[in-house]
Amino acid sequence: MFCLVRGSLSGTPLELAGSRAVALKLDVADVTSFEAFRKEVVVALERTWGISTLAGLVNNAGYGLFNPLASVSEAQFDGLFSVHLKGPFFLTQALLPLLEENASIVNLTSATTRVATAGVAPYAAFKGGLELLTRYMAKEFGDRRIRANAVSPGAIRTELGADSMMSSKPCWLGKRLWAEWASPRT
Repeated sequence: MFCLVRGSLSGTPLELAGSRAVALKLDVADVTSFEAFRKEVVVALERTWGISTLAGLVNNAGYGLFNPLASVSEAQFDGLFSVHLKGPFFLTQALLPLLEENASIVNLTSATTRVATAGVAPYAAFKGGLELLTRYMAKEFGDRRIRANAVSPGAIRTELGADSMMSSKPCWLGKRLWAEWASPRT
């Protein structure tokens, strides 16, 4: 799912009433679909807001796999790679011509890039790769004043891995004890 939003995403429901959003279907693992997807984005921007550029891009797709290194299959490895590193790389490349000067790119990474947790090696490796890619994006897109930042939230209880996270509660992440997991608002 890819969402285009114009307006504020904060505030009360009444304040949000002035915002508009468009949802477009996207499989971030299917790089061959990105050119057609970019065309859909262009149409949606023009039709909905009468504009032709994006003010930002958030690469937030993801899923988890909790398997020890010894049991990760090539298909599982390739799936994680496609969603967590290859997809954001080529989606950013496809949408780059639409990003306006002073736009922002935000890549969601993971605390697993800094704390070794058994069973998440491929996921953590690709999120670590996305962090490094973010630095190169900032460097290479700087002449257009496009900012690129990696955001690495701490543990959040989602479908991505709630069971395995809760089984290790409380746990040490770095030098900080986390007794409670953050939960997304519903």
